[in-house]
Amino acid sequence: FLDTMAAAPAGLRRAVDAVRPGVAFEPEGHPTIDETEHCTGSWAQWLQPFPGIGVLHLKWIEPRHMQHQIRRWDKSHQDELAAAWLNGSGILVWENIFGYWNPWNAEDRAVLRRMVPVWRHFATTFAQGQWRPCFPTRADRVYASCWQAGDVRLWTLWNQTGRTLTESALELEDTGERFFDLWQGVPIEAKRAEGKVRLAWPLERFGAVLAVGPKGDVASYAVLMAKQREAAAWSPLRAEDDRHARALPVVEPKPPQVVRPRPGGALGAAEMLKVEGGRGTFVVRHMRRECGCYPDPETPQPQWDRFLIGTPHEQVMEHRVTVTLAPYRIDPRPITNAQFEAFVSATQYAPRCRDKFLHHWGGPVCPVELRDKPVVYVDLDDARAYAAWAGKRLATEWEWQQAAQRHGAAFDRADVFEWTESQRDDGHTRFVLLRGGCRYQAAGSIWYFPGGPQPVESHAKFILMDSGLDRSATIGFRCVWPEGP
Repeated sequence: FLDTMAAAPAGLRRAVDAVRPGVAFEPEGHPTIDETEHCTGSWAQWLQPFPGIGVLHLKWIEPRHMQHQIRRWDKSHQDELAAAWLNGSGILVWENIFGYWNPWNAEDRAVLRRMVPVWRHFATTFAQGQWRPCFPTRADRVYASCWQAGDVRLWTLWNQTGRTLTESALELEDTGERFFDLWQGVPIEAKRAEGKVRLAWPLERFGAVLAVGPKGDVASYAVLMAKQREAAAWSPLRAEDDRHARALPVVEPKPPQVVRPRPGGALGAAEMLKVEGGRGTFVVRHMRRECGCYPDPETPQPQWDRFLIGTPHEQVMEHRVTVTLAPYRIDPRPITNAQFEAFVSATQYAPRCRDKFLHHWGGPVCPVELRDKPVVYVDLDDARAYAAWAGKRLATEWEWQQAAQRHGAAFDRADVFEWTESQRDDGHTRFVLLRGGCRYQAAGSIWYFPGGPQPVESHAKFILMDSGLDRSATIGFRCVWPEGP
């Protein structure tokens, strides 16, 4: 995939072919006709809905150029399926959209299961056969395309009547062909008269008809037909029974870890900043990224998507959350490498996955020049382990923000982003909200993760993958010590 591109960068095709010929290039954007020389396919993304039937012009000019239909934020994919079916192209299924779970419903999945075996069995026909789009049908609001390779013809059909059609949909010249309903996996009894043949079969919203010449090998389609009969017998799940489509709510984060008393009290408690508790409303504003964020408490469930989805990109999102905080103390600055080294030495801590763990040290001992700098290359579990050893825990989002707002310059921040106790999990994706900002700022694209110091009233959504991927040169943490209710 050539993400965000509409063409292959100059020289890339030649360079890749020199190493491994035949690698497919598929840009996200809509390439020019000239680019089909370099790009094997492309996304047919967010094209305007067709009035009836539309022909993908790149696929028409170069039938081997596969354009995969995709409308990532849509809840129904029937129009995408119709466009792909009539163009002999394909579908790009994208359900986990940068952490937003937008599942295909059971009906759309059932349709796709019927289409895929046909696409795959007749891949050469769809890519190299003679294609006749806008094939005439005998029924109003029924659209068809026809492909021919040798003595085999194949029709894909889209029925927009809103009912199962039982009357004749196709009329053809009678050349002695045998016909099969590829959607149901059964033969079609053709009506022949005066050199014509009419085909009538139960045509659902989608259909496929195979015509095999008099000398064609019908037996070669037996496995495909059996698969289609099996798929036709499957009934779509009711929405309430569809486990695939479920997602857990992410309105509230998981509770923070329980603080266990440490002999002598929390480590460094005397130097920590004191923050009075109380009830308050916190406002957070940040640019919407494609990963969206989380719904505010009290938001009705039908409105959750305005927080969860990643469109419109670059829009400013605003959270307004009212919480009651107990009194606590918070570290005045992120935990340093020296402090974390003391923890590792005292506990012999070794993470489950060591990939990138304290990568900046360059070995088991912290270099002298890094001792007073914030520790980085630690994941969320590493940070929690330190906090537990110190008799503390990580700060919640609102503890972090309240302390930053009340203590001002005494609250040292923006050297590194900071882990917070804000983990959420919808059953498909885990994420945490980072606070603070960092010194490093990537330049060149608004798509990059936000860099540089960030306003106190902002956060950034960080999708958790696994330890070696979560550890970063720009993420550290600080701790809090609850002082009771």
